[in-house]
Amino acid sequence: MDVTKYNNIFTNNIAKIVKPYPIQLGAIKGINVDTILDVDTSALIICSSRIPRLIKAKYAQNFCATSFDDIIDTTLTGAITEEIAELITNFVRNLDNSVEKLYIACDGGDSRSPAIAASILLASGRNDDCIWDNPFYYPNPLVYYRMCKAFGIDMTFEKASELRHRNEYAYHQAQLMRGETTYKRWELIL
Repeated sequence: MDVTKYNNIFTNNIAKIVKPYPIQLGAIKGINVDTILDVDTSALIICSSRIPRLIKAKYAQNFCATSFDDIIDTTLTGAITEEIAELITNFVRNLDNSVEKLYIACDGGDSRSPAIAASILLASGRNDDCIWDNPFYYPNPLVYYRMCKAFGIDMTFEKASELRHRNEYAYHQAQLMRGETTYKRWELIL
């Protein structure tokens, strides 16, 4: 498979729609508000129906909670909707200037949250290769597609699915290399 055709094909000529925040990905169970040092300068996006009250209380205005499942079939109940994508993109667009870092978490930290992060990277004029080439992630193409569309980025579900194939290739390459990779799970993306 020639994955070079997938590199940077969606990042050309995208204007910066949002601030280029450092992004920390993770699983909800790994988010501990007490270890987030700068609560006043951080924002949190959570994609789950299981949202700890403590997190919501501590973040107040810099907190976006959404409930949708990790599925790619739009005919099933629970898939991300255009309205949910708009909610998240409006949240990111309207963050206070004091916010310096985004935390994005879903139940497992490897599908919905990386897809959201990839769309935010594009919306801030950055490249999203670090998501698609990371074998520890398996970004949900429907989430990515809906988020890109909500940000006004030209994207089709087919393009998003092609990127998912690229990510699968990265995973298989990492397996061939016995897991040796320069990527980490839940890394900070600058």
